[in-house]
Amino acid sequence: MASRLWMPRCGARTRNGGPCNASKIPGRKRCKWHGGLSTGPRTAAGKLISLRNLVQNRRHELNH
Repeated sequence: MASRLWMPRCGARTRNGGPCNASKIPGRKRCKWHGGLSTGPRTAAGKLISLRNLVQNRRHELNH
């Protein structure tokens, strides 16, 4: 495994105009903060699971 120090950098621009120095996600072009992670469920089954979790968590919030 490559050293984290030598992994390719994200390169997205930060608010101060400089490049992001975080390591990019393997197989992606950006880091986890700039679009390298999941964008959410894509299949009908995945969307159903996501909705079920949302409802369950909202019920938990209302009870506490």
